[in-house]
Amino acid sequence: MTASTAVSQLLARWAHLYGHTPVSATVTLAGLALIFASGLLMMFAQLDSFATSVVFWTKMGLIALLLGNGYIRMRAENALRQGLAAGWSRFHRASLASLVLWLVILLAGTLLHSTT
Repeated sequence: MTASTAVSQLLARWAHLYGHTPVSATVTLAGLALIFASGLLMMFAQLDSFATSVVFWTKMGLIALLLGNGYIRMRAENALRQGLAAGWSRFHRASLASLVLWLVILLAGTLLHSTT
């Protein structure tokens, strides 16, 4: 069995587990735009306290890292679809980083709520 066949089989199993149709880019971008807009509205509601908050700006930096990590994960998924076995390690690292970033962002949001 060649490596590309093994990767194809793993991708087929993965598609079976997570559904055959991926979320479209339009839905993803619409969700991100909605989150971004609601975040801006919340920031402008308490601009005087958020402008000087270290926790707020740390959270914004973490969100920027999460977006960059999403791009890296997307490229790893594309590599896997093309049958490149090296994509698995990038996909694994990006997925793990995404999980950690989401949890840290959640913690920063909780801390931000308790400090303002």
